[in-house]
This record gives sequence, C-alpha cells and structure tokens, in this order.
Amino acid sequence: MKFFKDAELRVWAYAADGSDDAFIPSDLIPISNVEADEIRFPFADQIMAKIAEIKNARDAAVGSGLTSAALGAPHIYGTQAENRNFLNNLITLGSGGKFTCTDVDNIKARRLHTHAQLLALAADFEAHISAQFDNYELKLAEIDAVAALPSPTQADLDAIVW
Repeated sequence: MKFFKDAELRVWAYAADGSDDAFIPSDLIPISNVEADEIRFPFADQIMAKIAEIKNARDAAVGSGLTSAALGAPHIYGTQAENRNFLNNLITLGSGGKFTCTDVDNIKARRLHTHAQLLALAADFEAHISAQFDNYELKLAEIDAVAALPSPTQADLDAIVW
C-alpha cells in the first residue's frame, strides 16, 4: 500500500501497484508506512510498554510466594517455577515427600508432607496463580479502555497499576 495524509491528519491508503493512482486527490501528502502507523496509532508504544509492565508485575506476583496451612499451621512457600515443578514431581510420585517452607518462627526447612498435604498445597498454588492471572486480565481490560479513549494520555496509563 501507498499511504497519504490529508490536512486533518487522516490516513489514506491506495494500492502500491499504481492501479489506484488516478483516484488519489492532489491535496494528499505522501507518507511512509511508519508515519501512517504513527498517525493511526499514536499511543501504541506507550500501550505496549504498559502491557509489558503489567505482565512483568504478574510474573513477579506469581513467584512471590504464598502462605498455606497444608501442614495444619500456616507456612510460607516459594512459588517460583522450580518450586512449582518440584511440587508437581512430588505429587506425581504419589507418596509424599519433603518440601521447603518457612514456619511462623521464620525457620526455613525441608519438611515432610503427606501426599494429601501436597495436594492441598497444590490447590493453594493454583488459587494463588489464578488470582494473579485474574488480576492481569482486569488490568488488560483497563488498558483496552484507555486505548479506546478518543485522546488517551500517559496519565491515563499511569493510573493503571498492579
């Protein structure tokens, strides 16, 4: 496509092969594809940056840890990828095993968990991760709402926080 702009900064596109040249008004100004995108999507870079920021916040929240009473009393568990993988491996083995957690006295240790306790912990992991993704989807909807505004501003995007 060949792109043009008019005096009101509207973008016009015509076939690149010249077959539409006879229909191009003489008052249109030729512009590059990049300039056409900048006119049509002036806020695209800021929106993409906000989406990346929210995605990074989601990922950090997923791995931030959680408190679970799977052992009968509250313990703090790491929820980073290696913790989730190890928990899945222990559950797959089906017989329980030691899993690292921190107790109320702030003592971090590998503690024996029964298979049922590991399953309860897995349910807590799933709830924690689902909550982060639910929040992420809400934030994406907020970003979409800003993008749909007639004249979005950086302040509109800055108001969206994790």
